[in-house]
Amino acid sequence: MVRLACGRLAHQDPGAGAPAGLACQHRLCLFIRERAVDLRLLPARAATHRAGKPAAAQFLPRRMNRPTDNLRLDHALVGRGMAALGAIAARVRAGAALPASDTLCLLRFLREFVVGVHMRKESLLLCPALAMHGDEVMAGEVGDVLRVHAEIEELAHALVLFWEPAADLDASERQGFADTVDAIRQRLARLTELEEATLFPLCEARVPADDQLDWPAQFAALERQRTSRASWERALAPVCARWPA
Repeated sequence: MVRLACGRLAHQDPGAGAPAGLACQHRLCLFIRERAVDLRLLPARAATHRAGKPAAAQFLPRRMNRPTDNLRLDHALVGRGMAALGAIAARVRAGAALPASDTLCLLRFLREFVVGVHMRKESLLLCPALAMHGDEVMAGEVGDVLRVHAEIEELAHALVLFWEPAADLDASERQGFADTVDAIRQRLARLTELEEATLFPLCEARVPADDQLDWPAQFAALERQRTSRASWERALAPVCARWPA
């Protein structure tokens, strides 16, 4: 039985003798640059100052196409897939027969995309960058992420190895299947919350943009080598429709 382990930009004022038009242009450029920095750091500030943040600031736009946005899209798909697997597990625990085809599809998604692609994006690129540019607290949080990755991988292996549905399950197998699905879902939910509330904003604020330039290309290469989010969005759509949360 698997053990269930649980900067602000520095600037100088224009010289006193600068023409009025140049001084105005300089102030306008500074305003634009400073607002761009503020918008980029907005998610990090939201993570630490939610309670005192003005309500109007909640509606400020954020810059798109960051590497962390790719991971957020992964999280959205993982959440839908695991909600469907949770619905199946609840029915199985109650005594219903295991829906073999849909369960196999979701177990493949868990093994091939969640573990094989999404968690590799994080462990190969996000986590090392955060550990390099962060403090001891961030290094500890990165260690927590990697430990939860290992737990999820072990639990996913247990599901595939012991409960891959070649035949109907007996009562103890149904209970074990449902309990293991619950354990995986709990860990994925905890991981998503930690990353989206803390680690992604810290990455956006502290990891230099130049260090992240090739992340989208590496993410795309990993999906080409293994399996893509787009292909799983198509494959999971009918399964999720049959098994709403």
